Amino acid sequence: MQAMPAGIAASYYVLPSLGRIYIEPQHFTDLPDTAVTGLQESLYRNRVRVLEDPHATQSVHGIAAFASLHVSVVVTAALGAHLVRLPVVLRTALWTYALLTALATVYFGWHYLVDVLAGAVLGALATWLAARAIRPGGGPTEHMPLQEARVHQ
Repeated sequence: MQAMPAGIAASYYVLPSLGRIYIEPQHFTDLPDTAVTGLQESLYRNRVRVLEDPHATQSVHGIAAFASLHVSVVVTAALGAHLVRLPVVLRTALWTYALLTALATVYFGWHYLVDVLAGAVLGALATWLAARAIRPGGGPTEHMPLQEARVHQ
C-alpha cells in the first residue's frame, strides 16, 4: 500500500499546485467562517513563512493539491470494501462518503476537479496493486471474500 502515498507525493513535486481557494479566493468569500476557513488560513500563513526563509521557521509547507489525497484514501477504502465483500450497507456508506469528500474538497476550494479525478485514479491504482500483492493474478474485478483475503495475507 506504499504505492499510493508515494504516487501522490510524487505528483505534488512533478505537478505542484495550489487549490482554488489560494488562487481565486474571491470565489469563496460568501462561504461561512468555519474550522475549514481557519485551517486554510493557517496553512497559507505557514506557506508564506517557509517561502520567505525556509531555514528560519519551524513551519511546514503543507499545501499541495494535485492529486487529492482526501479522495484517494476514501476511494481506496470503498474499493477495498468491494474486494472483500463487506456488507452492502457499508459499501454504500463508503461510496457515499467518497462522493461527499470529492464534492467538499472542490466546494471548499482545496482541490480542482482534475485533482479529484487524479486522486480517484491513484486510489484505484493502489487498490489494484494491493489486490495483486495479496492474490497474484487477481485484481479488483475478481471479488475476494473476506475469509479468503485473510488466508492470503
